[in-house]
Amino acid sequence: HLVITANTSAQAVRMVAALGLDDLASLAGSTAPDALNEADRARVAEALDRVFRTRPATEWETILADAAVPAGKVRGLGEILEHPQTAASGCLDDLPLPGVDTPVKVPGLGFTSDAWSRRPLTQPEGEGESTRRVLTDLGLTDKEIDDLARAGAVAGPDLPPRAD
Repeated sequence: HLVITANTSAQAVRMVAALGLDDLASLAGSTAPDALNEADRARVAEALDRVFRTRPATEWETILADAAVPAGKVRGLGEILEHPQTAASGCLDDLPLPGVDTPVKVPGLGFTSDAWSRRPLTQPEGEGESTRRVLTDLGLTDKEIDDLARAGAVAGPDLPPRAD
C-alpha cells in the first residue's frame, strides 16, 4: 500500500508524469474543485490502479519522491523497526531483561532536549517487588501491609504469605 498526497495541481501533474500517464496531465492540472466529472474520475482511478499494480510500493515511493510528490509506503511495525531511518534516529532503546541473552528493542523518543538527558533503560521490577514501597508511600504501616498480605489482598517477595 502507498499513501500519496498530491494535493496541488503541480503535484498532480508531476505525479501523472512520473507514472507515465501523460494523457492525464490535462485532468491533473485542473484547479477547479469539481472540475472532473464522474467519467473523468473513473478514468483517472482506473489508470492509477493499473499503473500502481506494475511495481512494488517501495519503487513507487522512490519514483514519486524523485518527482517531488509526497508519498510513502505504508509499513508494518516490523518494517519500521528494521528500517535504517529508525535506527539512525536513535528512537529505539535497548532494554536488558533477566533471562534474555540480548536486550529487547523498545521504542523511545526520537528527539532530544537540552532540558533533560536520556537515561539508560533498566529492567522493570519483578512482580510484587514494589508492593511494600508503594503502600508505605501511601501511608500504610508495615503491620497494615503484612495484614493485607496475609489476607491475600497484596503479594510480594518481601511480604508474608497468604494465611489460609
